[in-house]
Amino acid sequence: MPFSLNLFSGLNLIFPDILSIFILFALVVMKNFLTNNYARKMFSTISLLASGILLFATLIYVSNANDKITELFVYNKAIGQIKILLFLCLFAILGYLNYTKLNKVLNENFFILIYGITSALTVSVSANSLLTLILSLELYTFSLAFLLVNACNDALHRKCAIRFLLISSIASSIFIFGCSFIYSQSGSLTFAGINSHNNLISKVGQVLIICSMLFKLGCAPFHSWIIDVYEKLSSITILFLEAIWKLFMMFVFLKIISVFANLDCLKSLLITFAVIAMGIGAIMPVLQNNIHKFVASISIGHIGFAISSIHIMQSEPYMMSYMFYNSLAIFCFFAGILFIENYRSVRTFSDLSGIIKTSHIPGFIILTSLFAMCGLPPLGNFIAKVNIFKLFLSNGNYFVLTVGILYSVISIVYLIKWGRYLFYPAKIENIDKNKNYIFLVFLFIILVTSIIFYERIFMYFEMIIAPK
Repeated sequence: MPFSLNLFSGLNLIFPDILSIFILFALVVMKNFLTNNYARKMFSTISLLASGILLFATLIYVSNANDKITELFVYNKAIGQIKILLFLCLFAILGYLNYTKLNKVLNENFFILIYGITSALTVSVSANSLLTLILSLELYTFSLAFLLVNACNDALHRKCAIRFLLISSIASSIFIFGCSFIYSQSGSLTFAGINSHNNLISKVGQVLIICSMLFKLGCAPFHSWIIDVYEKLSSITILFLEAIWKLFMMFVFLKIISVFANLDCLKSLLITFAVIAMGIGAIMPVLQNNIHKFVASISIGHIGFAISSIHIMQSEPYMMSYMFYNSLAIFCFFAGILFIENYRSVRTFSDLSGIIKTSHIPGFIILTSLFAMCGLPPLGNFIAKVNIFKLFLSNGNYFVLTVGILYSVISIVYLIKWGRYLFYPAKIENIDKNKNYIFLVFLFIILVTSIIFYERIFMYFEMIIAPK
């Protein structure tokens, strides 16, 4: 049966997404016509008003829309709630930026970026086809380009940013090439039609798609680029890539895996990759005093541990919950780093010597985040990791369970090695104690109390990742 887009019949399912994309491109056009400082200052206010209209329109739409599935999109009440939550977060972030006057520091590219992220997330949540996922991936990369290319102040950083975008583009090309193999056999890119043909050509296409996603995630053995690129990027850029980019990529990856149900041989290969990644993620951080390379190294281990349960049925929400808590930990970690960078340069853990004594709140946020990244109790990362261990036990996969436990135990080594610098004698005078710590305290409370919301977070991931 030939593939029919049925585009216009399905657009009513993604009215909030269409409105969000329309606002995104309106902001891009508006940016090109800003000629004076007053107009630039109004950009953040206009973005906030647009997000309020978007949230209000979505609330009305969700309350009246019915469950429906088309060739490109799927809609139900759970997906509607996810979209409301995303637009509420967008409105809250923009409101905070306007309230604290941070809009004077941030340029227009930042607001375009967060609108692009939101649009890509909502489209991917509604995806019922590989074609829709390609749209969300490219929309995400389009938004990321505004951050990377414009946020880098020197030629070296900009070179790394362009290298990252080129790598992402190559991976996207491989993804589309794999889609062409599948379409040539099934005549469809919908999730329901993909598994109707399981011949060799279709499986090659599926392998290409999965390898392209592993490449984007920086999972072993496709990880070599991530350490070199992260070393030269700024802390704020790495915060975005680790806390938001990786989470989105993992979401898309797991959604694809949940559709490719007949890839048992490939899943065995993925477990091998996961074991290698956990080995790298356990040993390399011990050798990395540079903070950016350290984060890149532990990221490889987290990706490996997350996909180690890929062979277990209905394990996708567990993996996504684990990645969510690690993203939260890395976000808090870099929030503390960025605060300290206002006073001194921070490139290595040696630069953090005595930070617990000179600035208690940022110091404890960094320390607590390191505990969370290692998956130590009582933080949410520990609960997410324990639940994955329970999956291994219930399925009798003792080899991967043993590797996972060893990975967790070895991770404590780099926590002790680098965390001790925080308690060393201070090299400089105390950081300004009159500085407003409200945001950092808020982050600390979220990180510590996030364990309470684990079941709710797991439920949301279960609703949006499971095959439709």
